[in-house]
Amino acid sequence: MAAPTINGTRKTGNSGTTNSCFHVVTLPDDIVAGERLVVMFGVDGGDYAFLDKWYSGNNWRLVTQRSDLSTYRGMVLTKIAEGGGADALRIISEAVEQSSWVSFRVSADAACIQAATASGNSTNSNPPSLALSVGSPTPEVLWIAARVGDSTVVPSAAPTDFANLTTETAPGTSSVSTSIADRALAAATLDPDAFTVATEQWGAFTIGLYDDSSNAPSARVTALGLVVLTSDDDNPPFVPGGQLVIAT
Repeated sequence: MAAPTINGTRKTGNSGTTNSCFHVVTLPDDIVAGERLVVMFGVDGGDYAFLDKWYSGNNWRLVTQRSDLSTYRGMVLTKIAEGGGADALRIISEAVEQSSWVSFRVSADAACIQAATASGNSTNSNPPSLALSVGSPTPEVLWIAARVGDSTVVPSAAPTDFANLTTETAPGTSSVSTSIADRALAAATLDPDAFTVATEQWGAFTIGLYDDSSNAPSARVTALGLVVLTSDDDNPPFVPGGQLVIAT
């Protein structure tokens, strides 16, 4: 089974240069019910931020977040799309700040999502290793490497073997920049290389999306017997293991 795919065009956006507690995230066009929506959201300042369920509804989930408590906060959010214009997302930040984001649609077979985070103040933001909670065989995985960084500093290159670098550059130094790139690979664990980027405070994310049925346990019947029991059978036969019993 192939890895889940990103459908359509990714949507990028920012809140502009006016500080606010309310951050309405623009979502991709042509959302189809059943797809998985994923948002990499960043807000300046590192203050606490949370989902506005009054505006967004109850179906969004925060997968993970990272903050240095002073310059940025990055959040990975997801939802199974309702479609028909019913999908919306707003984040509320504790302080008035500026924000940016990348949102995208993933094929409906992305039943599972996991993520890990790292942070630093250096060149070349490095997403962490992520070990998925999967069994055998290893599923085909859509891997996302993502970065949220303070100010207008953005990557010039994605991690090795990742493609489709997509970036929303901060509108000014009082905001944050957000980037993602993707890779399809059958692997239960992945440690991406770093983004190529100049020094700044950053949070990096490794995200794995996969179909839980692609590595579900399977069973094979090697022998099958059939025994029919009736309700008035006073001496039912012994039924060996592995036989199918029908009681009437």
